[in-house]
Amino acid sequence: TEGSGKAQVDYDVTMVNTSVPFVAGYAKVSRQMLQDLPFLQAYLSQSLLEDWNRAINNSFMSTITASATAGSTSATPVAERIIDYTAQHLALGLGQPNVILTTHAVWASVLKTQPTNGSYGVPGGITIGAQGETRIVGIPLVPHSQIVSGKIYVMNTDAFAIAQASGLAVRSTETDQDDFIKNLVTYRAEARVALLSFQPTAAIYGSAS
Repeated sequence: TEGSGKAQVDYDVTMVNTSVPFVAGYAKVSRQMLQDLPFLQAYLSQSLLEDWNRAINNSFMSTITASATAGSTSATPVAERIIDYTAQHLALGLGQPNVILTTHAVWASVLKTQPTNGSYGVPGGITIGAQGETRIVGIPLVPHSQIVSGKIYVMNTDAFAIAQASGLAVRSTETDQDDFIKNLVTYRAEARVALLSFQPTAAIYGSAS
């Protein structure tokens, strides 16, 4: 009503202090091998970066899983289970889910969903492109090699963010421990990174069976 006081919206916000740790790994190689194999330096750097990415992916997915909302469905076909998880996420009211993460085996199971009445995409809301790109009710279904076997995540990625205090870098040194004496070189990949969860429950964590 004109002239009356407006309702106050009171948010109960909790401040969580997060320590951003170093995520790092290293490898040692002999100087002689580096001199004899010119490509080895690039290979070591690339391999360390790949292993670093695997480690950080596992860390982030473990963090998401720990606080995710448990998926609930009575369906048997995997495509129907994913749709139930999506509906469950939408009912949470914590933002629109924008990615469905799963394994390649689960993705393949969705691709092999049998058509009926001459139309692929049953149950409804599934679209599959010529290259296998798949959307379920408009949300991309993304297979990833580091998702735990048989698991499915329906997520709103806007509810999560990455805090990075230093850039990812690969460095080498000949002065680690007794490297100088033994003619070794140590390569290290590291960055200070942590996952921030603004709405930890804004991910549905379910299974394909």
